Amino acid sequence: MVFENLVTQLGIYLATFVFCFIGGIFPFANTEVYLVTVSAISARETIIPILIISIISQMAAKVIVYFAGNGAIKLPLRKYEKKIARVKEKFENSKVKPGYFVLISAMTGIPPFYIVTLLSGMMKVHIWDFILFGLLGTSIKFTASLYLPQVIKILFA
Repeated sequence: MVFENLVTQLGIYLATFVFCFIGGIFPFANTEVYLVTVSAISARETIIPILIISIISQMAAKVIVYFAGNGAIKLPLRKYEKKIARVKEKFENSKVKPGYFVLISAMTGIPPFYIVTLLSGMMKVHIWDFILFGLLGTSIKFTASLYLPQVIKILFA
């Protein structure tokens, strides 16, 4: 499998950092699938370091995407313009505070956290609010992604 080759070549921690960082910038690299797979092939004692590395690298990448949204960095986004416009309209018309919108998106992927990250930059959501709520939501989602396979291994081992 591709993930196993990546882990073999780079080691589990560097592979996790690289994949989660890439997944934070390019939505086609599914970080949750990677984390579930890595958890399934990893020892229990590696899960907490993998969790910390994955959260930090994903959010570092999201900060770059945030700055792309506010115009500080240019990314090729033409492919996503219609989707971004729809979510931006919902974002602007929502009674939910932007921080909670970021939290829900980071935790569930609905709407896609990539798009919410771009919109957060465009809408000038305070960077520390974005980071705080993004970290919290990402932490919850990644914890579930990493511990579900571990629980299954314990139950069926």
